[in-house]
Amino acid sequence: MIKTCAVLASICFGLGIVSAAGGERPTVVELFTSEGCSSCPPADPVSGAVLLIGFDRRHVSAVQRGENSGRTLAHVDVVRGIEQVAQFRGQASVIEVPIHWSCDRLAAIVQAPDGAILGVAVGDAKSL
Repeated sequence: MIKTCAVLASICFGLGIVSAAGGERPTVVELFTSEGCSSCPPADPVSGAVLLIGFDRRHVSAVQRGENSGRTLAHVDVVRGIEQVAQFRGQASVIEVPIHWSCDRLAAIVQAPDGAILGVAVGDAKSL
C-alpha cells in the first residue's frame, strides 16, 4: 500500500528546527558508495536536495545460515528506502510524495548543494 506524505517545508527549511518526539534528537548518518550516488540527479548549484528516508526503529531477524546461524540479531534504525523527492530553492513549501516502503518512521532532510544539512524532521510513518 502506498501512503502519501505531506512534508511542511517551513519546519525543515525556514526555521531549521529539528522535530522529534519524546525528546529524541535525530542523528544524520552520511552513507557513501565508492563512486557516489548513481540514482541521484546531478547537483544544482543554486538549490539543495530534499531527501525522504524511511526506516524501522528496531528490526529483529533470525539468522538461518553463516557464522551467526541460529542466532537472533536485533538492529536499530534500519533504512528501508531513501529517495530525493524535491529541490529546495530557499522558500517554504508543501511537498507531497508517495512513500514506497514499509517503514516505522520517516525523516525529511534538507541538504545544501555543498552537502551541509539545513534541517531535519522525523516522525512516525503510521500517523501519516
